[in-house]
Amino acid sequence: MIDFVRAVLRTGFLPAIFLAALAATSPSASAAGFTFLRAGNFMCPQEYVRMLEHIVDAETPKERDAMVIAAVFSGSCTGASAVASEIVEVEDRRSPNGNGYSCFHLYDEKGPMNCALNQYVTDIETEIAQRSGDYRILGEGPGGIKVSCLEGGMVSMQKTPRGWERFSMIFPKQMELPRALSTDRETALREGCRGFDYR
Repeated sequence: MIDFVRAVLRTGFLPAIFLAALAATSPSASAAGFTFLRAGNFMCPQEYVRMLEHIVDAETPKERDAMVIAAVFSGSCTGASAVASEIVEVEDRRSPNGNGYSCFHLYDEKGPMNCALNQYVTDIETEIAQRSGDYRILGEGPGGIKVSCLEGGMVSMQKTPRGWERFSMIFPKQMELPRALSTDRETALREGCRGFDYR
């Protein structure tokens, strides 16, 4: 494991998903509304919280990157998640050096808590407000359009007598803000991708 981390540092290579995740610097979200971990998050079970605290207290981004890789490959923490996840009972905590992180339960799990960097913690209102709705069309037919949302998620926009309507393609839960019922195709697609899906 140590040799692998050294090799990564020597080449300057870090998987893109970690670079993107660690580049975010947004603070912990308020308690209003549903609370989530952003896609790209990694988390550590509470029993390995010291590992997360070492990551939070890293002196340089390079040191932090190496610690993330080591934590994931050792099995102490999860790899980066492809989807956002609802969390509950969120607790703000501090590392020995005074840096903040959050511990929580996943919405459908009990037992020991998990912990993650605050940059991944957000709420539904924050995410909806900052989504532009950018999309890429994956397929189109007479009754609808399948769309990949560039900010996360995949939806099907169905043409109905009332206008375009949004349906989630992946996630068992959806927060449809706003629910697209525009008669204008471009507006409907963009508004459809502003909806925030989560598991």
